[in-house]
Amino acid sequence: MRDLNREAWFLYTVTSIEHFERCAQACQDFAQLFDQLMTKHDAHGYANLDYWVKEYYGHAKEIRRLIELVKLGDYLPMRSELNDARASYKGIIEQPLGWMTPDEEKAWEEAFSRLSSLCGMSHEAMYNNEWAGLYWVNREEHKHEQELVDRDDGYVGDYEWYITESQAEGLLPKPNAYPSYIVDKPRPCRAGETCPWTGVWVPEQALTEGLEHFSITFAVAGRPMQPAYRIVADYYETLDDDPEIPSVNHIVKTKAEDAIWYPVVQAEVATTEKPIASAGGRLRAEPKDIVPKTGWWHSPAKPNGQYLHYFEQGQHFPDTHTTSYGSVIWGFDPNEQKDPPQR
Repeated sequence: MRDLNREAWFLYTVTSIEHFERCAQACQDFAQLFDQLMTKHDAHGYANLDYWVKEYYGHAKEIRRLIELVKLGDYLPMRSELNDARASYKGIIEQPLGWMTPDEEKAWEEAFSRLSSLCGMSHEAMYNNEWAGLYWVNREEHKHEQELVDRDDGYVGDYEWYITESQAEGLLPKPNAYPSYIVDKPRPCRAGETCPWTGVWVPEQALTEGLEHFSITFAVAGRPMQPAYRIVADYYETLDDDPEIPSVNHIVKTKAEDAIWYPVVQAEVATTEKPIASAGGRLRAEPKDIVPKTGWWHSPAKPNGQYLHYFEQGQHFPDTHTTSYGSVIWGFDPNEQKDPPQR
């Protein structure tokens, strides 16, 4: 049984600043291990090994630099950099690595596998954001390559395997309880339109026909919204390239279709490692956002006497974006909480 709360948590987690930092640290850890092994075996200057050590120190530094762009809403450079980090494996294994002991080689492989998995999760979650909406907008031009329009390049179908395996390998946190999420229907966006809000979205078909037929997505404000992808085939195919070691390939085929999408927002602060908060540990929201927590909220941009308002979870903040005092941003401060207003 698919679970919207777990899947939304997964997409929000692998596109978070904290996860990008995990990716950077994994690249740095791999570079340090590689560097230490080369020093131990006097392998510096051998072939192009030093280049690859420098390359992964560079990936760590670049990911951390791009985190600042993500904070400004630009995710595409990060997606590209994470893909480069995991794709560099082909170049590394062309180098002479036989100077490592079996145990050292195992540790080396595990370090790379960790960075590859961490970077790959984020890359896959963000990939549709780059191309899917554009393919849908220009779908008449892509009739000769309809497969590109119909192909879901993100996480398809049931996310349970990804979540369970990643947590078992220590790649993702395992909350004591998963956050609850609300489908924010007052803020729809049709496929092909410009996405107005960065976050997780669910297509209307998934709400009416069932989540098992579709996937949710992570979309970025300013990019064309992708189509919904209907799962039309889901099966396992046995490959017999090697009769002694048969392998199984999971095949999922999708069909793109028009859709109205809705944001999936957290209902209230999650019971995880730490609450989702803005700088200073306070909840933050913008006009028209859904209210994530019942209580008193304030905005310095509201005139004197109007800066403090009581909102209930599930309502929407007023749609006033600016006043003569500046941009309206709502903040929740536990220190300002008092009895609710009299009805």
